[in-house]
Amino acid sequence: MSLTSQPRYDTHAALPTQTAPSTSAGADRTVAPPTAGGERWFLVAAALICLLVAGIALTLDNIRRLNDDADWVAHSHEVMDAVAGLRTRLYEAEARQRTFLLTGAGDIDSDLIGVFNAARNEIQRFKSLTVDNASQQDRVAAISDDVEALQAALRVSRDEGRDLGGLVPEADLADANRLAGAIALRLREADTEERLILQSRIRARRGSFRNALVVGLSSGLLAVLGVMAFLWAINRNLRMKTRAAAAVAQQRELYRVTLASIGDATITTDPDGIVTGMNAVAEKLTGWPVADALTRPLDEVFAIVDETTREPIVSPARRAIEESRVVDLEVNAVLIARDGTEIAIDDSAAPIRSTSGEIEGSVLVFRDVRERRQAEIETGENLAAARVLAAIVESSNTAIISKSLDGVIRSWNSAAERLFGYPPEEAIGQPIYLIVPPDKFSEEAHILACLRAGERLEYLETERMTKDGERIQVSLTVSPVFDDHGRVIGASKIARDITEEKRSELALLESEDRFRTLADNMSQLAWMADPKGSLFWYNKRWYDYTGTTLEEMQGWGWRAVQHPDHVDRVVEKVQRHWDTGEVWEDTFPLKSKDGEYRWFLSRALPIRNEAGQIVRWLGTNTDITEQRTAELALKEADERKNEFLAMLAHELRNPLAPICYGLDLIAREQAYDAEQLDVVRHQVDQMVRLIDDLLDVSRIMRGKIELRRSVLDLTALVERTAAGVEGVVRQRDQGLRVSVPEGPVWVNADTVRLSQVIGNLLNNASKYSNSGAQIDLRLEATPDKAVVSVTDNGIGIDANLLPQVFDLFTQADHSIDRSQGGLGIGLTVVKQLVELHRGTVSVHSAGTGLGSTFTVEMPLSEPKGEEAAEAAAERVPTLSLSPLRVLVVDDNVGATWMLTKLMEKLGDHEIRSAHDGPSALERAIEWRPHAALLDIGLPGMDGFELAAAIRADDRVASAYLVALTGYGQEDDRIRSQQAGFDRHLVKPASADDLEQFLHDAAAHLEALGAPADATPGSDSREGVAGG
Repeated sequence: MSLTSQPRYDTHAALPTQTAPSTSAGADRTVAPPTAGGERWFLVAAALICLLVAGIALTLDNIRRLNDDADWVAHSHEVMDAVAGLRTRLYEAEARQRTFLLTGAGDIDSDLIGVFNAARNEIQRFKSLTVDNASQQDRVAAISDDVEALQAALRVSRDEGRDLGGLVPEADLADANRLAGAIALRLREADTEERLILQSRIRARRGSFRNALVVGLSSGLLAVLGVMAFLWAINRNLRMKTRAAAAVAQQRELYRVTLASIGDATITTDPDGIVTGMNAVAEKLTGWPVADALTRPLDEVFAIVDETTREPIVSPARRAIEESRVVDLEVNAVLIARDGTEIAIDDSAAPIRSTSGEIEGSVLVFRDVRERRQAEIETGENLAAARVLAAIVESSNTAIISKSLDGVIRSWNSAAERLFGYPPEEAIGQPIYLIVPPDKFSEEAHILACLRAGERLEYLETERMTKDGERIQVSLTVSPVFDDHGRVIGASKIARDITEEKRSELALLESEDRFRTLADNMSQLAWMADPKGSLFWYNKRWYDYTGTTLEEMQGWGWRAVQHPDHVDRVVEKVQRHWDTGEVWEDTFPLKSKDGEYRWFLSRALPIRNEAGQIVRWLGTNTDITEQRTAELALKEADERKNEFLAMLAHELRNPLAPICYGLDLIAREQAYDAEQLDVVRHQVDQMVRLIDDLLDVSRIMRGKIELRRSVLDLTALVERTAAGVEGVVRQRDQGLRVSVPEGPVWVNADTVRLSQVIGNLLNNASKYSNSGAQIDLRLEATPDKAVVSVTDNGIGIDANLLPQVFDLFTQADHSIDRSQGGLGIGLTVVKQLVELHRGTVSVHSAGTGLGSTFTVEMPLSEPKGEEAAEAAAERVPTLSLSPLRVLVVDDNVGATWMLTKLMEKLGDHEIRSAHDGPSALERAIEWRPHAALLDIGLPGMDGFELAAAIRADDRVASAYLVALTGYGQEDDRIRSQQAGFDRHLVKPASADDLEQFLHDAAAHLEALGAPADATPGSDSREGVAGG
């Protein structure tokens, strides 16, 4: 390793000579004549002196070169420092511009001017340092231009009317980013080039150092040899033998004494690296006694590793022998002693040469540098800590100032400059009264007195003055600074601008005053509670209403004005919300000061701090007594409306029933006018649809519709629905085209309701199209949904009406004649039913007279057994009917007669009738029918009671009972099932419905295992629904 922090070892000085001693050389040599030998040795000495002079000259030249190289290395460091300074200024400009964009505070224009002026100084410095470097000169010129352009791009608009995010135009931001990137690239290139130059100069300096060292050592060696040769030449002939022997003995003794007495550890080796000697210091450091170390390899006695990598290091002694030169290790080495102790060392080695120049061994010199290494580490840590502390102070957003005990400013950070407006050069050295208003001089004098006494002042709120003469509110913390002996030697002051805080406090006070005014004058009762739900504040309206005081109401006192029937429920619910932090809402009555209870809607919101913790609750109570009364009245009116609609439907269906039965009877006669019959049937069907739609809208609005879903083939359903509507379309002289896929399209839907949707759309298209119009019904399947569209070329829909086309009671034509008729509820039913199926319906029309298209989209479903789906879509009776006994009960004599005649046409069945509940029960017990069709609204005993009575009598309990009534609501169907009915039919029932009824009755009878002519009784009915 390089011993730059200590004087290098001169191995030649450590050893009196590098020539191997020989005690026999003089004895065997013939002594030359003194004159001739003296002249020869004088010539040798002269030659050595000449070489010495030349060596000295070379040494001086190498020293000069070494100094020049050091200057050039320092020059490269200055260039890199200039590049780093310029980069720092540009980073500072970007940081200030970002800070301004985030906070909008400060004078960004002034800040940027200062930063860019400093940047120009660094550029000028960079330029002056690289005058002799053409590439760097070109680069600095480009950087200078880019810096000027960057400053222009970072100009900040200060218009007060603009948002903070719009202070810098987007174009300028883009240019700024581009210029900053270009500058950064050129700075990296400049830094990289200078580092390459620096490396070259460092190599040159090292070469000069080695040359100087070698020449210096050589010169010294030549000087010693010259003197010795000169002395030896004078005395050679006189005392050759004795001097030679004494010189050898003296050299050996000097070598031994030197090794033993010097403070550094030394080890000598032979050319093969075997230890030949070591001093006591080396014994102590290596842990090897000299007796054990001799004749051992040096690497065994002197084992060293790299302090950083822990890799073994080749001994410098071996390198000195191999490279025939003085070797210093350039890494931090650690000696591993014999007992495993690790010792940080500095070491170097030199070869030992004979008089003939041959290497006869090496000398290794090393020392323990643990204390020095630890001191270096501590010094570096202290310097790093000091730099970190200085950086913290300089980068702090709080003004930090140090001053002497007589009030003279000693340090001044950037925040102090921003706060007070004085740059450091104008503040440092000035009295602290520079920033103290005249009327606060006495206060500052008191502060200095406290500091001299060693007292610390914290959070002193006072006023100070800026360079512009503005007085600002500050919070001061002033602390004395002590030396190592505890004496006060100065003070540090932390000044924080609290002007805005004071303004905020004032604004908060004003806000609180406004809040109290608002809270006391608002119509709601208001209150606040702590995080646990204990109320501590009420507004004036609360006290006015309840006639209570804060002492009575604070905490949980509010329970006193709660209604006894509600207080436990309210307390339990509000406590749950206090615990969970959820918004609370409830309705309950509160007692007024007059003893009257009024209903209130109460809400409470949690108020949280920045950490998300609840700090209080804010609640209000809104008087909803009138609103609640109105809602109850509205609910009652809605119920009466629903009852009216149900009664209306019942009363309308009852007269329709005999009409439908009569039409079915006529249709079964051989001679009848089919066209006239279709007209009448169409009008009756239209009436039935209007009644059904009216009731469906009512049920949908109340959420009473429940879908009976199953996986069905939409293709078959579309075809069946089209076939049912085709007669109406044909009657109006219109055409209907149906387009469906070849295979099934599976959806999960209610068969009846989905058929109702498609039927309503087809009827709507026909109703609003003229004679001769064409209607297209199309079914398509996409990968995830089924699409049904109905398109017509009828009257179309005005653009203004399109958004309301699905609204209740909306019609395309509001004219007085209302030629198309209808109530405007069909499309409302369509929309609601489609959405219940999780589908969508939309409409498109190019305008009035251009037709329209309604599109229904529904999600596809996976089929769950094709046969089951087909059976659900179309029930085909398979039983052969045997004659049945059927009892028909209805108070409408005409309807009963017509229904009886129609059922007689449906098979060889025996039909009997009754017109009130008691007589019907008597006839049923007496006659024991297989099946019965019962009206609900019967005199004497309604249909529900009649069905229950039949089920209760074992003689007729197994009869198949069907309710045939004008009541078709879901509640009516449920009551029918509970009363014991097997099925619920809504008037008017079609011939198909009646045929299905007869088939179901026959199947029921067959399931019981009884023949058609058997007498119904309890013994033959077991497990029948409704029994």
